[in-house]
Amino acid sequence: MREEKLSILAVQETHLNAERSKTLRDLFGEYLSLHSFVINKRRMTDTEALLLKIPWTSGRKLTILNVYAPNAAGENAEFWQTVKERLQGGVDIILGDFNIVEDEVDRLPTRRDPVRPVEELRKLCRDMRVTDGWRSVNLNQRAFTLDRIYATRQIRRDASVWKITESGVPTDHKMIAVSIANRAEPYRGRGRWSLPLFLLEDPEMVAQMKELAAVMSERNPQTVYREFKRKLRIAAREKAKEKVPKIQRRLDGLRRDLTQTLNSEASGGMQSRENVSRRLRGRSSEYGEHQ
Repeated sequence: MREEKLSILAVQETHLNAERSKTLRDLFGEYLSLHSFVINKRRMTDTEALLLKIPWTSGRKLTILNVYAPNAAGENAEFWQTVKERLQGGVDIILGDFNIVEDEVDRLPTRRDPVRPVEELRKLCRDMRVTDGWRSVNLNQRAFTLDRIYATRQIRRDASVWKITESGVPTDHKMIAVSIANRAEPYRGRGRWSLPLFLLEDPEMVAQMKELAAVMSERNPQTVYREFKRKLRIAAREKAKEKVPKIQRRLDGLRRDLTQTLNSEASGGMQSRENVSRRLRGRSSEYGEHQ
């Protein structure tokens, strides 16, 4: 959450036990609320939907529904019917593991999911007036993931940087993320500068830190320490400027290669991306008419 600068993380199928949950709360309880949006298979049913409401702006609350839908087609369809029946009022965001995709373009190999669960999900989305946010801004790309974020038009208008990334833990799922701006929130600066942790493993940076510390004189310890921190900050920033672009360029290159591979035309029997994009645009317009 720190690396991705996430305020809210919705998780599913965590397989946490009581001991592990306690350990996480002991470690991070002061900074994180670990109970509102954790779906624990050992303490709940195999499928679940949790609703979170948080203060947002002008007396308004942001309502987020986190879902973990069943795998079986019949149970999946019934799940969306149950969610629709139990929801009191609307939601701003529906996200989680849907265990189905709306379009065959997001399956590898390409195939259609059963009609009934897909139609029940679409009915829920129409009633809640939400649309797949990542898909709405990436009409021509393929996303082989069962995890998605659906959002209302108002939320999508304030949203940016929709992305699908690796989660950082061993899993066959991807992490879907989005940044949503609270336009009424006071401006916040970058905050206090801190030394990038990866520099602590850089031999050249460690040697330079030792050099700076070695030349500290016998003067007032407070002024000496202040000067040491000033020089260290300058050295660390210069080193970070040198290393980060190299790492970022390599990551960007790998992501481009992956995107090109996933969106390759070499997929026998698949509809053209132009046809899929046309259908997706039509669905976005259809949902938009209800908002």
